[in-house]
Amino acid sequence: MDSLYNLLPPEGGKLTNQSNITSCPDGIQWIYAVMGDCCITVREQISAYLGIASIFLWGFVGIPQMCKNICHIAGMVGLSVFLILQWVGGDLANLIGCILTRQNNFQIILAVYFIVMDIFLLVQYMHYLCWKHRKRLRESEGNIQPSPKVLLCLMGLFVFTTTLWNQTFAALSKEITGLHDDYLVAGHTSRSLLFASSDPAEFVGDKPIFWNDTRNVIGYCIGIISAIFYSGSRVSQIYKNVRAQSTEGLAFLTFTVAVFGNLTYGGQIIILDFSGDYVLEKLPWLLGSFGVVLLDCCILFQFMYYKQRDEIKTEEHQSLLTGEYIINADDNSQDEQGEENPCIN
Repeated sequence: MDSLYNLLPPEGGKLTNQSNITSCPDGIQWIYAVMGDCCITVREQISAYLGIASIFLWGFVGIPQMCKNICHIAGMVGLSVFLILQWVGGDLANLIGCILTRQNNFQIILAVYFIVMDIFLLVQYMHYLCWKHRKRLRESEGNIQPSPKVLLCLMGLFVFTTTLWNQTFAALSKEITGLHDDYLVAGHTSRSLLFASSDPAEFVGDKPIFWNDTRNVIGYCIGIISAIFYSGSRVSQIYKNVRAQSTEGLAFLTFTVAVFGNLTYGGQIIILDFSGDYVLEKLPWLLGSFGVVLLDCCILFQFMYYKQRDEIKTEEHQSLLTGEYIINADDNSQDEQGEENPCIN
């Protein structure tokens, strides 16, 4: 932990051994030490706490789905593979954006954590495909050959992720080494970059400084890509649910937590500043948070709709069975009475 704290504060904000004073004397010191944000005003403090809440929510969001997959592997039939693939794509863009925009170490560690969670989910899906393949072989005595397209796609993505990680790890080492010498807070790419800059927009002529920095522009473009990936993942899952007329295999808690995670994430950005230039700088991440909230709410609505529909069908089926049982019971009773009294007719 000591080494982590030695790396976190940027130049000019390092904790001094003599007075333990930072370059943010009026702000909340532990937030500055861990996150690198100087929170002085009420808005900045609220933003910081919303960001912290979002971190914990996003750290938990994938766990219910993974646990459900472990307990009920067959239920993964309801999980869209494009949800997983686009989620991975968004998190990869997130990690690259962290490095390019030189976010602090804590945010980079979170980005890596999300990649690890995605890889675990991918492994679960590959295990499901193997399980499904073995089941089909048992049922058909080995005569059916499964389509390898999805499995090959996942394996290719895994190889691509490994290669990309080797490259980004080398870049990450360089960035951490030079973090104290050149610290830049830029656009926040995706769900783990949870603290937006609270500084008002600065201008060079008629153009904000943000757009004059190449790293900021690259990070902005990656933010757009990440938002597209995250939005597309939900659209894929919604489409699959409609086709299957079911949300079987999905963890309700995962999407519920995702809603609150995106609300707190988007809230911590927008609460800092309402100016047009600031909103434009943060637009990809606002769309990638509040926009995904709407899509997640659609999935939650599908949960409730299909559950209520299935309950109604179950009740109707039980009513029919009960009615048939009563009719059969009456018929049997009449037959028994006829046998006991053969002279009735």
